[in-house]
Amino acid sequence: GYETAVKNKSPLNYLQWIAHHLGITAPPKRPKILCDPMNRELGKKASGDVLIFPHGVWEPRVWPNNYFVELASLLINEGYKVRIVMKERDYAFFMPFHCIVSKPWAFIAAAIQSSKLVIGNDSGPAHMSGTLRTKTIAIHGPTQGKRIFGHLQKEVVSVEKKSIGCGGCHCLSEKEGGAWRASCEIGCHELYRTFPEEVFEKAVSILGRKRGPLLPMG
Repeated sequence: GYETAVKNKSPLNYLQWIAHHLGITAPPKRPKILCDPMNRELGKKASGDVLIFPHGVWEPRVWPNNYFVELASLLINEGYKVRIVMKERDYAFFMPFHCIVSKPWAFIAAAIQSSKLVIGNDSGPAHMSGTLRTKTIAIHGPTQGKRIFGHLQKEVVSVEKKSIGCGGCHCLSEKEGGAWRASCEIGCHELYRTFPEEVFEKAVSILGRKRGPLLPMG
């Protein structure tokens, strides 16, 4: 149904769209996160300056793994303590980085609250960290930042490069007024063109720079 809102150019963001169709008129409130004491303390202890959530359920929304690896390296070289958070061990991240793996949501929530910045895809962790009032960078390809995170504008910064004009197509085909093609099912062309150095610059604009401007590659 939300693709219909995009197709019809609805002015409502995601939360407003849901409320409208459910007939909910009460203003939204943030849920309280009640972590058990053990996970709260362990999550705080395991946290870092930056938490990176590289995975997502639906592949077209997921920024390439090697881009996340490069981004994490840039942040570490800048002097920030980086933690990679994932459900299962991923050997693309295992060797060079400190990983938080297979922890319950109470643990993750505590780690998020103790961090300075969360970076991830347009996926569940970005919604959670924004709701917890932790500054968040969400990297978008086929989705639209204002629609998805319009209710969390102070907390979530949406990175939307739109270098080839198809960003935010929201999976609508060309016949439906979008740009979705068969190749998009394998990976979003817009996400491929959103480079780690660009997300890094956005991150240090939030965190503050420690070691000077990033030197150009090549």
